[in-house]
Amino acid sequence: MDTETTSKLSNAVATLFGTAGNTFLESKAQWEADYKDLLSRIQEARETGTISDKLLEDLWWTRSNGVATIKTGALSRRALEQLQQEFRSLTRQIFSDCSEKIHRQVIDSFMAFKAQGLVVGVLHSVINRVFAAAHPSQCTTVVSPNIFKLLVKDINRQWEIDLPDGKEDWLASNRALKEIINRHKPATFDDVQTNILIWRLYAENDSHESEQMDEPPRTYLPSLSIKSCSALPAPVKPTTPPAWPYRSPTHSGTPIKLSRIVAQ
Repeated sequence: MDTETTSKLSNAVATLFGTAGNTFLESKAQWEADYKDLLSRIQEARETGTISDKLLEDLWWTRSNGVATIKTGALSRRALEQLQQEFRSLTRQIFSDCSEKIHRQVIDSFMAFKAQGLVVGVLHSVINRVFAAAHPSQCTTVVSPNIFKLLVKDINRQWEIDLPDGKEDWLASNRALKEIINRHKPATFDDVQTNILIWRLYAENDSHESEQMDEPPRTYLPSLSIKSCSALPAPVKPTTPPAWPYRSPTHSGTPIKLSRIVAQ
């Protein structure tokens, strides 16, 4: 990496951890606290060698577990109960080794579970979230491979670098991103704060309005509002069912499009 590129990258990372970044972290204080609480419980499990049923549930099944939020019903409670021994074994493997080999083995296990009719498919976001919880120094909270791909695309364009997008290997791409950011970030920010700020890079990009998100825990999301409502003309009740897209009699030209609900 040449001097000019390194300088641009340093400036970009400095901006991420600047005043706006600190403000964002302040607004996500509860997320940070719950994130660190889960990491503390994982560390205790490592030290004692005991993975409680509650920790197993929070890692694999709970929708919002302090690291990230996944779709409701991604993994059923019944599957977790039926495969409790298997999930406990997979969790121990993940705790001990953040490698592509282990990641592949966990994916293969889900393929076997699917073949037995015990899970709906290979739940990549569920798997990645466990790796993210166990290894915050190497993994971000962007656990959806599709969302991570969009994040890296944005970073590559804005920072003028060429990170792998994670399409083939989510884990290796996360490591590459964390390595670059850790190399340039201020030492005062820990892994949890860094990962929350990395999420902000994606969450604040309005161009992703049509994309499905693996959002951070719901209770930690900022308040919601509808953009541009004041600019819309008063609704006019049509006498006959209108063609779509509907054009108000008071409006001509481009059809009116309600802006999506977005985080402010």
